[in-house]
Amino acid sequence: MTLRDVLGLRPKGDTVAALRASLTDTETALASMRSIAAGLEAERGAVLLDASPAEAEAHEAKLMAARGEAERLAAIAAALPARIMAAEARERATELDHIAERAEAEAAEAAALVPQIVRALEEAAELVERHDALALKVHGANRELRAGGRDKVALPLLRVWPHDPAGERPLTLGKGLALPGPRGPCTTLAQWRAEVDRAEAAPPG
Repeated sequence: MTLRDVLGLRPKGDTVAALRASLTDTETALASMRSIAAGLEAERGAVLLDASPAEAEAHEAKLMAARGEAERLAAIAAALPARIMAAEARERATELDHIAERAEAEAAEAAALVPQIVRALEEAAELVERHDALALKVHGANRELRAGGRDKVALPLLRVWPHDPAGERPLTLGKGLALPGPRGPCTTLAQWRAEVDRAEAAPPG
């Protein structure tokens, strides 16, 4: 492995993926080079004792080259983790920026729905008030009809509310109504309107 080969293990970019790939390749090359150097070291004594001077010099050159390449690879492998950590921090910061941007857009979209929700709740509450006013009139009429012996006239309400064998419909919905107000549930339209007006004048902290 030449110096050019070692330099070829440099990261192909500054992303976490590129840096990790470089570290994996470098560690693989380092393990291989250390194995080569260990083999040459194991043969060194015999070569120095038995080989010709030229062979001994060639073996020593190979051993020194393997050691040098292993040192260079080890230096690269030691430097990469810090760069990986820095890249992870950069990528996480970018990810958080994107999350914040999406949250801002979603918050703006949700805020734009609030006036529609207010209108819809007000309309629903007004319908409930109208319904309950009619229901109370029906109940009053039923009581008067029953008191006058006209039960058979009162009970045909079952045609309109057929799932009420006790003849208690129509229900007065306002008793179970809970509109979500700025500071908690409101049980009447008047209370809800007052809460909204107070919240617009002095928004909750």
